[in-house]
Amino acid sequence: MKNNSKWWLLLYLVPYSYIGLMLDRFGKNTIITLIGYLSAIIPFFVIKIYKDKSNIIALISIFIGNIISLIISMLLFKLFSNYQDYNYYFKPFGTLATGVLLATLSFAIQIIRYLLKYAPNISKFIIYFFPYYIIFGYIYSIKYNMPSYIFLFLILFFVPYIISSMCNYFNKIEFIIFIILGNIFSLIISSLIFYISFSVSSGFIIFILGMFVLFVIWQIILCRIIYKKLKKT
Repeated sequence: MKNNSKWWLLLYLVPYSYIGLMLDRFGKNTIITLIGYLSAIIPFFVIKIYKDKSNIIALISIFIGNIISLIISMLLFKLFSNYQDYNYYFKPFGTLATGVLLATLSFAIQIIRYLLKYAPNISKFIIYFFPYYIIFGYIYSIKYNMPSYIFLFLILFFVPYIISSMCNYFNKIEFIIFIILGNIFSLIISSLIFYISFSVSSGFIIFILGMFVLFVIWQIILCRIIYKKLKKT
């Protein structure tokens, strides 16, 4: 990475979610509102500085950069605005959840651009854009439902099978980080859906986090097994 390119990283310090939502709420016309939301794609132009970096470093950098921007936005909502008074405006999500949704969409656009342009070999990372943890939540609430268990069974083997094909693009530690990042992204998307669909209890949250840990471990183990089997054939 060239020294002058590092200044692009400062774009991650901009609270895009806060800017987008506040210009939407108080903008005088559609153009101002549109400018606010389009500002969320500015980090899209930071991606080019990762083209000569390893895939895992790029993914971590993009993830951390967007988290920093989101945290700054959340702090501004808490400190400088009565965000709870705007919940009626940002239906059905509410102010904070809409901010998280905007940040998640921005992050997804950046990841897709990086994968397609600079890392096509690991473009299957997009499989984590599916909210798998919705299935775990559905099983928790329904307790017993045969179709959901069948779907869960397919996910438990389908996801590791797809991801295992990318095993040879990482070393062991990088591959573990890769899987964790993917599942965090899927969990974020699932959480947004949980938020707007129904109120969640502490028991539900503990259950989903437990499933997150178990699903990550399961993928790491099964991916390595599948990869070794395919390598021998």
